[in-house]
Amino acid sequence: MVKEVTPREWGELLEVWESAVRATHDFISEEDLQFYKKAIPERYLPELCVYCLRNEAGRMLVF
Repeated sequence: MVKEVTPREWGELLEVWESAVRATHDFISEEDLQFYKKAIPERYLPELCVYCLRNEAGRMLVF
């Protein structure tokens, strides 16, 4: 199911984001990752309309 991500769900979105970054961006330092992990909900998500795909159990898979 595709649905809009609400601010209540930003924590879950960040978990998906962090998992993907750690799996594919080995060139990003831990310091940079933590910087962006904080900046994303503070600076970027409030300006965006984000949608996600959830599986049948309701787990966010991608955004």
